[in-house]
Amino acid sequence: MISGYSKLLNTRPSISELLASTGEPEDNSITSQSKRRPTGVTILAVLGFITAIFAVLGGLGLIFISTLSVEIEYFVIFGVILLALGIITPFISYGFLKGSGWSWTVGLITEMIIIVVDIANIAGYFGNTNQDPIGATINIVIAVIIVIYLTRPHVKDFFGKVHTASEYAV
Repeated sequence: MISGYSKLLNTRPSISELLASTGEPEDNSITSQSKRRPTGVTILAVLGFITAIFAVLGGLGLIFISTLSVEIEYFVIFGVILLALGIITPFISYGFLKGSGWSWTVGLITEMIIIVVDIANIAGYFGNTNQDPIGATINIVIAVIIVIYLTRPHVKDFFGKVHTASEYAV
């Protein structure tokens, strides 16, 4: 507590009096830095919310189209998957905003799945003759950038993930 004597004389309290009054350590830069949300995480969360809207609309659209098409199974399956992703994505994005470790893990797994599926799509494993290799390549590049970003030490710190000292070596 700041002594009444220093207030009475209208002088500045000493550093030790200030530290004693707040109870905080002298150097709290590490703890305050790990609490700040990185800008890239905020951008990913906002993009996640926007993507969820389009995924729900796209999923509902595919399900609706399946009632008009001969290829019912194809549209229903992808419509349901897209709808499910659209429902789950806002929760992941909210976890990103809060720095939840589970959202980091789910986000990283999701990006890895996107990479594998798009590589398989380019290679023609899904039997789709109307492939869009340019779109799939762009998806892969974006997913790789997100994986690299999510594995940066300051981002992992925000999500409370353990990292090694070698990650800081540059």
